Amino acid sequence: MAATAPAEKTRSILDEVASPHPFHESRKEAAKRPKSAQDKLAPFATLKVKVVRARDITASDWSMFGSPTSDPYCEIHVNDEFKKKTDTKSGTVTPVWNWECELKISKPGSVVQLQLFDEDLVGDSDLLGYLEFPVADLPFDECISGWFVLFPPEALQSEAPARIAKTIKGPVEETCGSIFLELTYKTVSGDPTDEFYAWCLPQPTFKAYPETGYVPAAMKALDAQLVIDQLLDIKEYAVDDLVFPVLSGFIYIIVWREVLVSAFCLAVVLACSLRPTFFPAGLILIQATLFLLLKNPERRRKMSTHPALVPLDDEGFKLIALLQDTDKMVAFLSRVIDIQMDGTVTDEAMLRSFAAFSANAGVPVTSYEEMKKQLRESATKLSEPFVTFSTYPYAAGCLVLHGHKTGEVLSTVNPKGAPDFKYMVKFADAHGEGKADKEPGADKGKGKHKEKAMFTEEEVPGNELELRLDFRWVSNGMVLALIPDITETLIMEAAEPLAIVCPIVHQVNKLITDLYQWKNTTHSMGLVAVLYIVAGVASIFGWIGIPGIAFVILDWVRLIVTVSVVTLLFVFNADFFISFVAQAQSFVLSKQHAAKDAKNWGFLLQDSQADESMPGKKGKNKNGAAADGEGGFFGCAACARKQEEEVKAIKSPKNNGSADAKCAPKKEDSKKK
Repeated sequence: MAATAPAEKTRSILDEVASPHPFHESRKEAAKRPKSAQDKLAPFATLKVKVVRARDITASDWSMFGSPTSDPYCEIHVNDEFKKKTDTKSGTVTPVWNWECELKISKPGSVVQLQLFDEDLVGDSDLLGYLEFPVADLPFDECISGWFVLFPPEALQSEAPARIAKTIKGPVEETCGSIFLELTYKTVSGDPTDEFYAWCLPQPTFKAYPETGYVPAAMKALDAQLVIDQLLDIKEYAVDDLVFPVLSGFIYIIVWREVLVSAFCLAVVLACSLRPTFFPAGLILIQATLFLLLKNPERRRKMSTHPALVPLDDEGFKLIALLQDTDKMVAFLSRVIDIQMDGTVTDEAMLRSFAAFSANAGVPVTSYEEMKKQLRESATKLSEPFVTFSTYPYAAGCLVLHGHKTGEVLSTVNPKGAPDFKYMVKFADAHGEGKADKEPGADKGKGKHKEKAMFTEEEVPGNELELRLDFRWVSNGMVLALIPDITETLIMEAAEPLAIVCPIVHQVNKLITDLYQWKNTTHSMGLVAVLYIVAGVASIFGWIGIPGIAFVILDWVRLIVTVSVVTLLFVFNADFFISFVAQAQSFVLSKQHAAKDAKNWGFLLQDSQADESMPGKKGKNKNGAAADGEGGFFGCAACARKQEEEVKAIKSPKNNGSADAKCAPKKEDSKKK
């Protein structure tokens, strides 16, 4: 019998993870199946980073016996993921490391970031500055070296591509010092065409830093009050100011508060019911007419009357009485008792009875002040009062609302003036969120930025203030110790999108309010005209009917959309389509970075700039070597220490060595030196 060949031993999963497929040998997989290839293929390139030294860095530590200083060290990140860290140099603002590492680069679109920290024994280290650069601009097998400008921590905003786009062309001001780096970029196989296939892989994702700049993740403590205030703010501007008036206007029409308006709406709806093709035109016509009627301020107040929105005065009392609705009057009186009188309802049935007798035939039976006086007397004259009132003023520190403004009670102006208390209240300005100012170092740890909210102090009558929910106790240290970290993180992550939504809601609220309140007659009249024109066009189509050609066009549109959607569903996940998209992406991106112009980065100082800052320099020749043979850090730091003839020898064809050889001096030369 013929001997059978032994079966090839299959590699285990751990073996595959430990030694992924070499990129050059399997690079076509990157173009065929980019998503799976990014996890199976080894990095296509390496980047050798040598951190030589730094100059003029920020002095973060105060010294009793000399100038302020720092204890600097560097962290290196690739696509916002930590990779390497240098050692710490104590007590210096001009540290020298001469430290190097090799980074694995899987995607050409990667961004390398170096963060310079001041190490602290207690608390988090302080970020002194950072620098970052796109790997794709680095030429292969060539040493790029020089002084890289450090950017301040507050500039660490948004994502890396957006930051680099602002700084890569320069000019850049050196405010936080700079670091001398030597960078050598190589493909693992030595074949530069591997980069094209690497561009086929999915692009890297980056961390989005807050608009306030760098803030250590550990410093994001739970601020429940901030989240509650944001939610209440959205509720007030979106629900109270927009939804409630619309509902009140609808009720105003269907209960025939104004006969002519209700009759007009009814006639239009009946006409549309007889001929449904007029229905779109009818709805738009009603909207345009109601919008035009809102130009009258008196009608506008009546149509938008809601017990949660009307002012707490005689005008609001009359508007609620016009509704002739006991439930609405109860809601209005509850606001008066809670907000203006600092009271508590103890018997809802008695309050409903009081509300029912407060108005007759749509007219209040007494004035607003007299009604409040009778409410207060009910607490003492009735054997079973339905409301009780506090005789104590608000305590200092209470959170209050005054209209749309959030504030905090500082003190009581007249402590013995019950029940007409007056308070000194601190309000946040238009850009504030009701937070108290924070002094430097008030937050636990370091590296957190100071709050810069502006505040004003005003004297406000107590009957104009409304207590708001106070969740500051949740931020107490003992309470936070009981809350899981994941819960704190989830709550604070919700605060970031809410902070974006709140200004948008404010702008939408202002836009709609200005239109329906006719604050700008031109804009409001223009909207009415547009609505009437649209209603007229829609009514023409409703009268003549929809032409047959329209159905033909719609049928063709339906056919095209259906075929396109079905085709995309089948093609979208097909290998040939994925490969086509990946190669198209690679072609575009590789063309964008074909120049490999790292030497033109705005944050990489030119030789002349680096040379001016070095002590003892007398000049340099065109090759970047010192004219007098002295040492220095510009161009290639090690080559600068060579004599001119040695530089020429390196560049000669006989010494056509690797990029590493160009950046590193020979051993015998260093010994002679």
